[in-house]
Parts: sequence; C-alpha cells; structure tokens
Amino acid sequence: MIACFNFMNLSIGKASTRIKEIGVRKVLGAQRKMLIKQFWFESLMHSFFSLIIGLTMAEVFMPAFNRLSQKNLRLEMFSSGGNILFAIGLVFLVGIAAGSYPALFLSKFSSVDLFRGKMKLSRKSAFNRSLIVFQFAISIFLMVSTIFLSNQKTYMLNRDLGYNADQVVVLPLKNLATNFTKNAAFVGVLKNKLLAYDTIQGVSGSTYNLSEGWMGTYLKRASGEPSLVVYNYVDQDFIPVLGMKLLEGRNFSEEHPSDREGSIIINESFARILGVESPLGHRLSEFFATKYDWQIVGVVEDFHSQSLHDPILPAFLGMTGMDYNCVFIRLQETIASIEKEFTALAPQAPFEYTFLDEDVARQYEREKHWVRMVEYASFFAILIACSGLFGLTLQIIFLKTREIGIRRVLGASARHILLLVNREFIWLVLAANIIAWPAAYLAMSVVLRNYAFRITLTPWVFLISGLIALLMAAVTVSFHAFKAALSNPSETLKYE
Repeated sequence: MIACFNFMNLSIGKASTRIKEIGVRKVLGAQRKMLIKQFWFESLMHSFFSLIIGLTMAEVFMPAFNRLSQKNLRLEMFSSGGNILFAIGLVFLVGIAAGSYPALFLSKFSSVDLFRGKMKLSRKSAFNRSLIVFQFAISIFLMVSTIFLSNQKTYMLNRDLGYNADQVVVLPLKNLATNFTKNAAFVGVLKNKLLAYDTIQGVSGSTYNLSEGWMGTYLKRASGEPSLVVYNYVDQDFIPVLGMKLLEGRNFSEEHPSDREGSIIINESFARILGVESPLGHRLSEFFATKYDWQIVGVVEDFHSQSLHDPILPAFLGMTGMDYNCVFIRLQETIASIEKEFTALAPQAPFEYTFLDEDVARQYEREKHWVRMVEYASFFAILIACSGLFGLTLQIIFLKTREIGIRRVLGASARHILLLVNREFIWLVLAANIIAWPAAYLAMSVVLRNYAFRITLTPWVFLISGLIALLMAAVTVSFHAFKAALSNPSETLKYE
C-alpha cells in the first residue's frame, strides 16, 4: 500500500514539471483524449515493468527471506489463473490510479493557461499530504515496534536467570548405550574422572535441562486451591555448578544420608506459598495432602526453569526419584578432556554436547527472527516514504519557484529558503506521529503481554522514532530546497 501511494505521489510531483510539455502538445493539435491515453499508458508501463522487476527480485531473495523467517515459501504467481488475474489487476489498479492526476487534471487546461501558469494547481492538496502522512505513520509505527522488540529481545538474553549459564556444557544422556544399569551410576563415574582435570570446575547430573521446562504437579491443600509446582531431581553439585544462590539452610551433602531419601530444596516462590516465616525443617505433609513427607533443608533464589515467556513457578530440587537425563559440566577451557572420558565410558554412544547459554538463547529464536524482519520492514518503509516525499517536494518547489525568486531578490538567504520549504512538511510528520504513537503503543502492549517478564513502554522510544522520521524528511526535502535556494532569481523571474 505504501509503495502504491508512493507511486502516486511521485507521479503527481513529476506531472507538475511537465506542464509546458502538455501545452506544446496541445498547440500541436493533441486532443485531451490523446493526452489521457498517453499518461495512462506511461503509468501502466511503469507499473508493468515494476511487476516484472518485483517478481524477479522476489525469486532471487526468496532463499534469504526463508532463512530469515524460518519458512519454506515458494513464488507461484503464475501457477493458477487467479494469481495471474491478481497480477494483471494489480498492474491496472496501480497504473490507472497513479496516472489519473496528470491524465484527468492537467489535460483539461488550455495551452495558454498551461504556458501562463494560470491553472489552479493546489499547493495544499489534502490527497497528496494524506499519502505522506500515511506513509510516515507506518514508518514511525515500524520504528517504534523495532526498538521495543529489540529491547525485549536484549532484556530476555541479558536478564539474570538465577543461575550462571556461561561456560557450562550440557551432555544429553537420553538413550545412552553403556554397561551401566542407570545413568546416575554413569554420571558418578564420569564425574570422578573429569574432576581430576584442572580445567573442570564442577560436574552435576540432572533429570531436566534448564532450557526445556521441568515436570509439574499440583499439590493439594486441605483447603483452598491446589498449587502448581515444578521439580527436578539432581545431585549435590547442581547448585554450585550452576552458581545458584542459597538464601537459607544448606545444600545437599553426602554427610547427610537422609538427603537421598527425603530432603528437598525449594525456591523463593515455593517458600512464599507456604505462608510461614521460615520453611526450614518443615515437611511438605504439613502444608499439602501428599504421601511424600519430604523435609525442606534449604531455600534458593528464584531461577528460570522455563523461558521468560512464562512466570517463575514454585519449584523444588530433590535427590531421589527419576534417573538423570543430562550432565552439567562447568569448565574453563577445552572440552577435549570431556570427550576423552565420555568416549572411554560409552564408546558406542556419539559424543554430543551443547552450551547451556546457547540452549537458553535458542528459546528466543522466534523473537530474533521477528526483530530482524521488522528491522528490514522499517528500513524499506522509511525509504519508500522518503522517496514519496521527494516527489511531493518536487511539486512544491515547482509551485514556489517564483516566490523563491522574489524572496531571493528581496534578500532572503539560502537558510531562510530551506526553513520556508521544510516548514511545509514539519506538520505532516507531526501528524504522522499523532497517528503512529497510539497505534504502536496498543500493538506493543498486546505483543508484550505474551511475556511474563517484559520491558516497560518508555516514552523516549516514541520521541526518538518521531525525531528520526523528522530528520529523514528534512534531509529529503532539503535536497530540492537547497537547489532552489541557490538558483539564480533572474532565471525564474525573467518573464515577469
């Protein structure tokens, strides 16, 4: 839509410079019907060749767009009669609309009026300016959206997760073919071997990774609503390896054999729903109707076991239960030592690993793609809006040629002329901001509701986007205005 509106503006601006050409054609006997056909034919040819170029560009850039959008799209414009009719209709719609101004409006004046400049070519065409306002409103809307989406992505990637994911390698243990009856036994032997290396700072077994979500259950109370709680079974090194902060109590320890049978460590969110000053020493059966009479021995700071799309749920860590499905290894340098010991213990299993910080970042791939796509859309929207403004400026300068010449004769400086012409468009950009800001605020409010942890919609983003649009408009307008300001007034006024 903004490309079509831009084409109309360019056609209107260009037509204003062809007034003398129309006058000459009329003097030489051209009828109005002939001029209408000429302008519409030129516009339709522009539209047709634009379609061909556009389809070629779409085919060339489709692989890059598919990589960006994570889609597998194909261009099938001519695969059906409906698509072909749509393409033909698009060419005619854009071509006829863009050529209507010179074809229907300029062609009706007599050759004398055209040469004398007596036709009433409005300087303040509401249609022209509404197109510019619409284009800049979309551009500002996209700029605001881009900044907020980028800030949300950065916020999610840099937020404190409640654990340290840097330099932590994750080894998956699902479907691991070894001589060990359980993965927990394999992890114990692997841990002893790896800790002999100076580059290995810690090793821990875990049932779930921190980037895939944990198992959940509802704990029922004697009265009131049941509470959704997530849990994970780990060993005593889980908290130190991941750098979690212990707020109360103690960590699991081999010095306390009971830890393997009935001790748990809860997070802050779990502690809050218990409603006691200190949960240490209490058992789950005191608060919930459960057969697991586990004792709370510690409280850790809240951490994200899921992406930031979801809120932090009450969670607990235990040492008894399911087998391990992954290993967390904190290291300083190379992973060669890990591969060596892993392969020695499980020669039949492929050595596969990921880094925990990369696993966490992969949760936000969708946001990365959306931000990149909106960035490109913003760039092209600004480019198209400025090119439309470029055409409208050409028309305004043409209409103000004599006025500018008179002002120069009376002593106006080039700076004064620049301000005079730019003033014509400042209100257009301001009007675009008035339209774009509420729309962007509502749209971003809806988008950010999908995130339990999100940024706030700060006013400076709207102001910066508006200023960028204003600056781009000023640069675009000033290109023509500067040429007009430096022109020789004797050339523009010699017939007066």
